[in-house]
Amino acid sequence: MINSTRKAQIAAYKERPTLAGVFAVICEATGQVWVGQSRHIDTHQNGLWFALRQGSSPYRALQAAWITHGADAFRFEILDRLPEDYSDLRRKDELTKRDRLGRDRRRNGWAAPGGIATSAESSRPASSAESTTGFTPMSTLKARGHI
Repeated sequence: MINSTRKAQIAAYKERPTLAGVFAVICEATGQVWVGQSRHIDTHQNGLWFALRQGSSPYRALQAAWITHGADAFRFEILDRLPEDYSDLRRKDELTKRDRLGRDRRRNGWAAPGGIATSAESSRPASSAESTTGFTPMSTLKARGHI
């Protein structure tokens, strides 16, 4: 009986809708904002927070801020969600478009949901790994002239 219950739970997990979207990680202490996109935004915070607590986050600037200010200084905010009925290909394209739109809004001074409009400058630009994973610190966007 336990095995069949487990199988049913696994099947239900696999069939749940995928919530994709654009998010921001905000450091309340410094005002720094990191913007990213995820195909599984409902579980992304958990994975990101786990990596930060373990000291194994690939985002060096975010990890340094986490170590300096602690977990209580950070919040995860969903900026935009995609409709559940998008195909995988359309979801990927739409995430890229909405991620750019959110960055354009901040560059033009429009407030994003939650009032995120600007970010404090980071002490160093992000590594190439940070900018290619879909999780780019605002300071990197500013340094490149995108904001």
